[in-house]
Amino acid sequence: MLEIRPVTRILASAVLVAFAIPATFAHAQTTTQQEQNGPASLVADAISVNSDGDLVATGNVEVFFDEAHLKAHKITYQSKQETLLIEGPMSLTRGTETLILADSGALDRDLQEGLLVGARLVLNQQLQMAANQIQRVDGRYTRLYKTVASSCEVCASNPTPLWEIRAESIVHDQLEKQLYFEKAQLRVMGVPIFYLPYMRLPGPSLERTRGFLIPSLVSNSQLGQGVRIPYFLPFGTSKDLTLAPLVTNNTNTMEYRYRQAFQNGLLEFEGAISKDDIMPDITRGYLFGGGELAVAQDFILKIRAEIVSDHDYLLTYDFSDQDLLNSTIDLSRAKRYEYISTALSNAESLREGDDNATLPNLAFDSVYERRFFPAGVGGSATFSASFHAAQRQSDENIVGRDVQRGAAFLSWKKTALVGNGMLFSAGADVGAELYGIEQDTTYPPSEFLTYGTLGAELRWPLMKSSQDGTKHLLEPIVQVFYSPLQSDFPPNEDSQDATLDPGNMFSGNRFPGLDRREAGTWANIGLTYKRVSPDGLTFGATVGRVVRAQDPDLFYQGSGLAGFQSDWLASFEVDILNRLSFASHSLIDDDFSFTRSENLLTYTDDRYNISTGYIWLTPEPALDRYTNTSEWTFDADYLINSTWSGDVYWRYDLAAVTPTEAGFGLTYQNECVEIDLSLSHRFTSSDNVDPSTSVGMTVALTGFGSDGSKPKKSVQKCRRFN
Repeated sequence: MLEIRPVTRILASAVLVAFAIPATFAHAQTTTQQEQNGPASLVADAISVNSDGDLVATGNVEVFFDEAHLKAHKITYQSKQETLLIEGPMSLTRGTETLILADSGALDRDLQEGLLVGARLVLNQQLQMAANQIQRVDGRYTRLYKTVASSCEVCASNPTPLWEIRAESIVHDQLEKQLYFEKAQLRVMGVPIFYLPYMRLPGPSLERTRGFLIPSLVSNSQLGQGVRIPYFLPFGTSKDLTLAPLVTNNTNTMEYRYRQAFQNGLLEFEGAISKDDIMPDITRGYLFGGGELAVAQDFILKIRAEIVSDHDYLLTYDFSDQDLLNSTIDLSRAKRYEYISTALSNAESLREGDDNATLPNLAFDSVYERRFFPAGVGGSATFSASFHAAQRQSDENIVGRDVQRGAAFLSWKKTALVGNGMLFSAGADVGAELYGIEQDTTYPPSEFLTYGTLGAELRWPLMKSSQDGTKHLLEPIVQVFYSPLQSDFPPNEDSQDATLDPGNMFSGNRFPGLDRREAGTWANIGLTYKRVSPDGLTFGATVGRVVRAQDPDLFYQGSGLAGFQSDWLASFEVDILNRLSFASHSLIDDDFSFTRSENLLTYTDDRYNISTGYIWLTPEPALDRYTNTSEWTFDADYLINSTWSGDVYWRYDLAAVTPTEAGFGLTYQNECVEIDLSLSHRFTSSDNVDPSTSVGMTVALTGFGSDGSKPKKSVQKCRRFN
């Protein structure tokens, strides 16, 4: 017998690679296999050759072959049978996804086929399967006999996992990443729950495959109690369809979602079809979706469809609280100095009291904008041209008005640095609009309007740094504008809601559209301040108001802009260590009464995420708001411990002294299961939608299929394998 007793494992490895491997592993491979896999490598404490010519490696034996890594106490390579006899404990890993542990076994020279005894298979560090025997077939299939599968950790003090699947056999298809169970029984805490003669589940690393998704139990005071079972259907690698039947006491609903990816874009639609006892005479449903495609010459085509059978369907089924639908087709291109857009849209209101026949549902818009830098005068200029057409379904006079508008606009602005660090800007703009008006005798059939604005601005940014590193930035701002007052006005379709806020405090026009523009002589006067300190405290504030020489009578009272003097705008934000923040934006009149106030307080750390807000609005008949609006909202997420988390939210109408909506959720998640419980109640009602309560529960067994995230780390103190 030839025996090699190494001084070190490195020396034994060198001798083996030089003499043993060329005579066994590498010798047995074809040229193609060598090119694809390369020769095997073996490391051991002791290596010998017995009288039969078999290679025997003992003590911390390791074999490296392609992506396979085999560890064992002893390996005997039978050269005649080209088989490895393995004495354990042993482990066999393939890449980063597959780990096999066994007491003993026999494998072929390529580690592709064989039989392992007393073995366990671990997939993607999540799902473990223990079996009496494991058989490797064709390097692709792993068959387990008398098997228990679970992703739960098993401790010596608690040997029964939270859930397990016992099966007569399990076949793991390594290529397809699928698991096939025969005579499978699901047990929860050792108690049998259900039995299936045959079952297929995705492996933990498989991201897309046909099959059922996580079901959920549903209980709704209007829809009844039932179950929702989604089913996923992939079509190749670029498109898929998800069907989710919802069956309860009062409804049969089929939800669906279709997705498709292209080389130059994507497409996605979702919706549902229902037959229920609430409206038994009609088939109810909705369709939301759209797509985006890159077409010729850098243009982007966007499509969006929003369709619903009736006004209350989305709210009844809790699909969405959206109350305005908008379907559009838009072709646009944006470059550094140019923007082009053409869009056709159709809007539908779901709000109570709105008559869609008298709303401008169908609209066409086309815009061209170009920025350039005129020689001689300097500065920057923008030219824009647009066309807008809006059509109502009604043919009645006034309420059925249809409008077309063509507009051209040219603006210019130049900024210069003057003495003491002041920034002085001067600007001007001119424009013209031609209106065509139909089905409204209060306006002429056509109107041609011109306008122009002159403006100047002076800013004085002042900065100071303290010895502790705190920086202060103070900036007084004064803007003066002049635009001739108008006596004739076109129909106001796109500029009905203009409100003073921090975003438009220093603007020459606070109307959102083109049907109205600020006019007269006015000044925007304000002050901004910001403080940033190394201790993590950041503070910012803006205070200002608008002063006018004439009242143009363009703004409604609640906008904060009406009259000769606007309300005071007071806005400030505080942030402490990126955890606690508070923001407040308010409009205050000369009597120090709030006409509008929006406030938001948030706190975030490793365990908490809390936000609460308050909004106050005075009545505004111009916007169909006839009472005070006073609403408080609260939303919080809380990580109770490593496995439990909860969330709660509510909306409360302080003016009506009644809650609007409330709910809470509770989630339990460990290494092998995720359970979500939810309870919500909607207090408000419409003509057809009564207040309702919804209860939901989903249970997901982790370890099957991949969501693209890393496996959740164990929260138990014991290890999977002792």
